[in-house]
Amino acid sequence: MFPNFQVRSPEVNATKLLGGQGVTSTMAAALMWAKLSVELDHACNDMDKALMALAGAWQSPAAAQMMQAAAAYKVWLQGIATHANAIAEKAFSDARAHSQADRSMVMLQTIADNKRQTAKLVNDNLMGKHAHEIARLEAEYQQYWDINARAMNDYAAAVSADSPVKPFDKAPQIINEQGLADAAKAGRPQQKS
Repeated sequence: MFPNFQVRSPEVNATKLLGGQGVTSTMAAALMWAKLSVELDHACNDMDKALMALAGAWQSPAAAQMMQAAAAYKVWLQGIATHANAIAEKAFSDARAHSQADRSMVMLQTIADNKRQTAKLVNDNLMGKHAHEIARLEAEYQQYWDINARAMNDYAAAVSADSPVKPFDKAPQIINEQGLADAAKAGRPQQKS
């Protein structure tokens, strides 16, 4: 699913990770999903209170049907709240993984400085006078390669470990279509023959 980050240069890996939207948009999405989850939980609690008050004041077969339909809807609504919370947790997890990769990544400026110093020394390497420093800089660049590849591989592993987001369940059918049709007929004025 993810490319082999070890074959990409440290510049490419750093650009791919640091050049995107960053963690801000993922964190914003996580916060909005968490807020939705809380609001849906509040709606479930409000629904409980309303149903309890209604149950005390309204006793009839119609009330029992309404309570049954509302209970099914509340179960569905609570499931949606739980699902929204799971999406928020996944987004928070992805944001944490991105932040960790950001902190682990060797920055583009550091890589560019290394390459610039190496090129300068190579151009001025008469009689091998800079061979030791060139070798040190090249070894440092190889470390950057390994560090950035590891950061990307760790990030990819973290986000792929999350299960994919599944679609929301469909709301239950809580309206009796035949009952609505009958009520509509009963409420219409009789036509004169």
